Amino acid sequence: DDVLYGGAAGGGKTMVLFDDVVNRAFYYPGTRIALFRRHFSGEMQQKLLPWARELGKEMERLKIGNWREDEKTLEWFNACKSGCRHEIYGGLGVSEHQSSVMALYHAEHDEDVHAHQGEDISVLAMDELTTFSEYQIRFLKGRCMRGPSFIPIKFRSTTNPGGVSHQYAGMRFYCCQYA
Repeated sequence: DDVLYGGAAGGGKTMVLFDDVVNRAFYYPGTRIALFRRHFSGEMQQKLLPWARELGKEMERLKIGNWREDEKTLEWFNACKSGCRHEIYGGLGVSEHQSSVMALYHAEHDEDVHAHQGEDISVLAMDELTTFSEYQIRFLKGRCMRGPSFIPIKFRSTTNPGGVSHQYAGMRFYCCQYA
């Protein structure tokens, strides 16, 4: 299930992406989310990190999770509440106490993605997809693994027009225009 949200700057794409993956962490206990930006500066520092820190503070206040600054991760404790997939499908081998985790990463150079070689990612989110090389995109998508059977593998991305992988994204998401 791949989704690309594109458009001009300032349309709220990054917030929609962040909200989507956060909702998945609540709804599917045990979800492993990797949210990438090409560069650490810019949106990562101005938006994603502050949003994650603020959400982490609220989660700590409610005793349902926390933010780890050193690892740039949010962790949901006992993410499953009434009506989540765990209850609906009878557990499917997952403890109701299994945590969901979202990590914020950047991959400025092609070789930076190799740090994620052994990662088990159920939701890959790439903000500004066309700033990444095709190699980085394909490599990271290859890390998407099915964990518990009820956690759907998802690929979510945002983009502005242009960028080094504009043609790849065009062929992947708008095949008729770029064929």
